[in-house]
Amino acid sequence: MDSIEYTEDYLQRYWSIFNTKYFNNILHKVKIQWSGRMKNWGLTFCEYSYKTRNIITTRIVLNRKAIRTFKRFRMVLVHEMVHQWVYQTFKIKDIDNVIHSRN
Repeated sequence: MDSIEYTEDYLQRYWSIFNTKYFNNILHKVKIQWSGRMKNWGLTFCEYSYKTRNIITTRIVLNRKAIRTFKRFRMVLVHEMVHQWVYQTFKIKDIDNVIHSRN
């Protein structure tokens, strides 16, 4: 489990494993991608659906240049999945300051 595969299948496989392990399989499936052009370790993108009046997580993107160990990969992916859980559960899009607050 030490080496990382930089494929979308790898990302989806571990997203499913972590969804089961940490979130009791409640997260809706989203697209997960690697990027080599990011400055952040990871980002979760969402948008507001006027039709359903819900926040919809559309994708999670991880930085393939910054994530070199499985431990870091797990930490970043689960962190982004927490964002997904917050958006999905509380229907709040602008929660970044609460999640990342140092106070």
